[in-house]
Formats: sequence, structure tokens, C-alpha cells
Amino acid sequence: MLVKEEKILLMAKESQDTNSIILAIKQIVNNCIVDKIDINKLAIFDLDYLYVKIRANSVDTKVMLSYVDEDDEPKQKGDKMELPTYNFSVDLNDVTVKFPDEKVDNVIKLGPDSGLKLKYPEVSVYDSPKLAKAQTAEAIVEEMIAGIFDSYFKGNKVYSFKDETRASIDKFIDGLDLETYNKVVSYFNNLPKIYYEVKFTNSKGQERTNVLDKLTDFFTF
Repeated sequence: MLVKEEKILLMAKESQDTNSIILAIKQIVNNCIVDKIDINKLAIFDLDYLYVKIRANSVDTKVMLSYVDEDDEPKQKGDKMELPTYNFSVDLNDVTVKFPDEKVDNVIKLGPDSGLKLKYPEVSVYDSPKLAKAQTAEAIVEEMIAGIFDSYFKGNKVYSFKDETRASIDKFIDGLDLETYNKVVSYFNNLPKIYYEVKFTNSKGQERTNVLDKLTDFFTF
């Protein structure tokens, strides 16, 4: 990372906009990698992991993280009561990609000779206009799920979703029965992700684990 990449980070941080943060990280990774690859075709967890490693190699492997436990005991600070802040040193070299403990099949049977093939969502999902406008967690998940459909097969024929319009994909999803859709959601919920755990004990003596597993968790370092 050079000064220009650091400026991209700062501008995105100031915006406090998730979509701007994601686009900034895409740009930084694209600027920093040596091999000529299409960033948009990477799996999302690959982009996350690459960013963390670029950050570690370019700035410092150790970063500081602050965390507040909402269930903690407020303490007097000046003329008001505040929750205590816990500070941690995070070693970015220890950040890994965590795969699900149980493998979730990416092929869902719809009939004797038909079914769906799912895939890891690609970075191109982040460019979706609908994702940029999504205001709720449910809307974001719905948009991300649309990006995991790879193909539909019936007999020896395979129909790819690659060249389908988003409207066509939405229509296909709306036509799925609930059992099938729940299997799609199960696959989505068990995607690989970057992973780091911070453990601590709060002022009430309660053991806590703070999990960092999203791109934005690591962006703020």
C-alpha cells in the first residue's frame, strides 16, 4: 500500500458508508496485487483475506482494536456513567479463512434429473445497484443470495445464470418452494469467511468472545 491507497481508506472511513468502504477495498486490492487477475471474479472471502494480508505487509501486522460490551457495568467517568472500553492487540498474521465445520452441498436436487448448482458469491456482487441502495440487513442478505446461483440443470442440459438479467434471477428465486429456498439460505449461511476471535472477561466477570468475520471489521484498522 502506498500513500494513495491510504488516502482511499481515509476517504471511505469518513463517508461511514458500507458500499464506499467495500469499493475502496476493491480498489486497494486491485492496485496492490502483482498478478493480473479479475478482482470481480474472486470469491468474497478471498478479497477479504487479500486485503488483511496487504494491510499487514504494508503497514503493520499488529493493530489495536477497541470494544465495548453493552451488557457490562457502567462506571463513573467525569460527570457521567460510561461503559468501560477494552483494548486489544490483534495480530493480522493470525487471521484465517474459516470453512464450515460441516460441508453444505452446493447442489440442490429439485427432481429426479433436475437441480440447482450454487457457488461462492463473487466480488462483482458488491457492484449491484440494489446492494448499494439496500437499507436493511434483510435486503443486503437477499441481494447477496442472488449472487450464489451458478446454474440450473435438467437431464443433460445445463442453464447458466451467468448471462441472465437480475430480473430473471429474481423471478426464478420467487418461484422456488420454501424447502428449496431454505436449503439455499443454509448454503449461504455456511460460506467460508475470514475469522479472528478476541476473548476477554468484562467487569461483571462474564467471559466474552468478539468475532471478527466481516470485511468492515478489518477495514477500520
